[in-house]
Amino acid sequence: MSKAKQIRDYVALHPGSSNNQIADGTGLTSAYVATCTGYMYKNGTLSRTATGQTLSGVVVYSYSMGQEKKPKPQKQKNVVLSEPKVETLDSLVDSFVNAFADRIAQGIAAKLKDVLPAKVQELLPQPPKVSSEMQVLTAPVGLAIRRRHVAIVGLTPQQQALVNDEFGDSFELTFWSSDGAGDGEQRLKSLAIACNKIYVNANMVSHKHVNTLTAMGACYQKFGGGLTQLRSMLHQYYKDES
Repeated sequence: MSKAKQIRDYVALHPGSSNNQIADGTGLTSAYVATCTGYMYKNGTLSRTATGQTLSGVVVYSYSMGQEKKPKPQKQKNVVLSEPKVETLDSLVDSFVNAFADRIAQGIAAKLKDVLPAKVQELLPQPPKVSSEMQVLTAPVGLAIRRRHVAIVGLTPQQQALVNDEFGDSFELTFWSSDGAGDGEQRLKSLAIACNKIYVNANMVSHKHVNTLTAMGACYQKFGGGLTQLRSMLHQYYKDES
């Protein structure tokens, strides 16, 4: 038999017993009995009544059987169950339409991302392509541009051949030289009327011929006699008239 049961059985047979009386009746120590009765009082196994106090002021109790405290039942929390959300047919249709529209928009955006830049580039005006022949400041040979009628006065036959080879495709060239022919003066006057531009070799043409061009109102320009200056002047004239 356990010591706690000894104490409980003794109190059941001798209600109103003090700790000392219980200790004497069970043969247990007073300290042990006091500890057990205090615990049993707290859990409801024993009840107690104050019957006096010792000289030191400690309260003396007498113990009887009590009712054991039953654990309080835990209160159940009221759980409020929300009603399941029931979607109407209209809300389902709206959800489907929105999802379908988003899917289509994403597909269109992806297509446009790949195609739109190229289409925009096609619609933009493209800069004109510049021929490499036009970029170089040399004789613009072979270009299908309206040819200007140019007369060159005072070149030797060899110089005429060189200039014709270099600029014959860019200009309609006519050469004139003072060779003593009878119709030379009249032909110079005809060139003054017909030509857009006349270049005069100042070293090979007399003042008389220059005065003739001036009198006819010709558009002429003198050069120093070398082909280098003449080439430069022809290049510039071509650029100005292109």
